[in-house]
Amino acid sequence: MHQRIKTIIEGILKTKRIANAYLFVGAPQSGKLEAALELAKSASNIAKDNHPDLVIIEKDKTTLKIDQIRKLKEAVRYGPNQASYLFAIIKNAEAMTIEAANSFLKCLEEPPQKTVFILLSNSESALPQTIRSRCQKITFPDKEQNDIHEEAKAIYQYIVKSKDSYQLLEISKKMDLNDELLNSLTLAFYQKREPKNLESVRVIQEVSQGIKRKGNKKLAADIMMLKLGDIWNKN
Repeated sequence: MHQRIKTIIEGILKTKRIANAYLFVGAPQSGKLEAALELAKSASNIAKDNHPDLVIIEKDKTTLKIDQIRKLKEAVRYGPNQASYLFAIIKNAEAMTIEAANSFLKCLEEPPQKTVFILLSNSESALPQTIRSRCQKITFPDKEQNDIHEEAKAIYQYIVKSKDSYQLLEISKKMDLNDELLNSLTLAFYQKREPKNLESVRVIQEVSQGIKRKGNKKLAADIMMLKLGDIWNKN
């Protein structure tokens, strides 16, 4: 598994902010299933469960059919059985038929308690926007690359050295607050697992989930920078 992905999963578990739904996007053999299983296993270990509650479905020949989604919905209807979380992993999520996708969307809109959906997909654009917008996306690299983008490094340094929260708004105006930048910022802060850094990771994750719900990246960037500035300007 790529080191950046390992660190993101560690950050999710460390901050105890497990989302209702994740979208793992990457080429075949990029480690998506391995990472999904690791997240389920580690979350169960932290909760001291005997084993994770786990459901996995995959396409039937060429598509994921509505009958498969109906069976999934029935399996997760009451949440976890004996564990703290129920993880439902959907392989080849982009293969859902229109009917299956519409049926699954209702699950995302009203997710069962303590149930975490992890969609694995080779192509983000092949999934309906209504589903993508309700998932926290993690992009898996095809090959090794610099773990933290240079832009994220620069923003990180500016935040931790800034003496005025409102100065950070000038940076937010120039930011393209996409998933890759948010993931890289999370990694930059998480490398030093100190109170201010972990508090910053929680802020970034809240902003990421807020964007998925409301979609206003400009406002989200301003709010994120103000909150991060407040954290780092505390005495």
